[in-house]
Amino acid sequence: MGENDTKAYISAIKNINVSDPKYVAFINEAKGKIIEYYNNKCNKKIEDARNLKSRNLFDEGIYSLVDVPQVCDNCYLKCNDMILEIYKAKMDHNCQEVIQNSTVLLSQNKYEEASSALIGITPDLQCYSDAKGLLRSIGNKRCQENLQNAKTLISQDKYDEAANYLSNITPDLQCYNDASKVLKSITDHKCSVALAQAKASWANKDLTTTTNNLSQIPADATCYPEAQLLVSQITIYIKEKENREWNFKLQQHKDATELAKQNIELEKQRSKESSELAKQQQADATALAKQQQAEASSFAKQQQKDNTELQKLSVQAAREVGVAYAKNQPQIVYNTNVNKW
Repeated sequence: MGENDTKAYISAIKNINVSDPKYVAFINEAKGKIIEYYNNKCNKKIEDARNLKSRNLFDEGIYSLVDVPQVCDNCYLKCNDMILEIYKAKMDHNCQEVIQNSTVLLSQNKYEEASSALIGITPDLQCYSDAKGLLRSIGNKRCQENLQNAKTLISQDKYDEAANYLSNITPDLQCYNDASKVLKSITDHKCSVALAQAKASWANKDLTTTTNNLSQIPADATCYPEAQLLVSQITIYIKEKENREWNFKLQQHKDATELAKQNIELEKQRSKESSELAKQQQADATALAKQQQAEASSFAKQQQKDNTELQKLSVQAAREVGVAYAKNQPQIVYNTNVNKW
């Protein structure tokens, strides 16, 4: 027994023999009754969910269908279809709320927030066309405001800031043509300034500054053809300068080539002298080695001859010692009378 109800239930479940035929039969019977229950109640569950959807209780309608187990094949599939239908209705309903909220934000000139509110609206929703129209309205209103801000900045000679206000205006917006004209005036002004600076720097032959100024002039600017004339002048100057520099570099190359040839000949001469010196040193070393070898051989022969003579003298001295020893011994008389035999 358990100490409380929970532990008692756990203990009882642990003691169930799942392989017991009675238990298996009980489970199968219970499973059959569950399937029968949901199949009998299926149409009623779907109708109740549809009623909840009609009252805009979308989450409750979906929740009422998710408890159908997958083993109830037919009812399970029907409930899934109804769940998708309710979810689609919920998204359409929420879409209208999003449209309303975005419209309010637009009236408050909160363009970013109004646009962000419409991001989740997809083409499959009923309000998608309304959302597209509202996005165009947001874009047009923002376009007019940006256009006015750009004109104000131009009056303050803040051309770069003015251009930034107009950079995101797309052709589908109502003020696009007006914005394009303002952008063209900004481009032409910047072109005139850049061209004047380029001419001033070119007068001092400051090629780097001149090139930087000319690179700021776009091809659609009014002063672009005049800028191209300056580019042509610069190109001619550069070619003449390059020719002078090329001739100078060519002479340098010839001088360097001649110097290299002289260095090669000098290196060959040094190599030849080094080779001859090495050969002479080798010949001297060989002759010295032969002389040392001959001297060593002669010395060895003389030493061998001296050793042989010394050995002879030693033998002779030893023999003389033996003879002298023999002379100093007493005489011994042996009795050799053979008659006794």
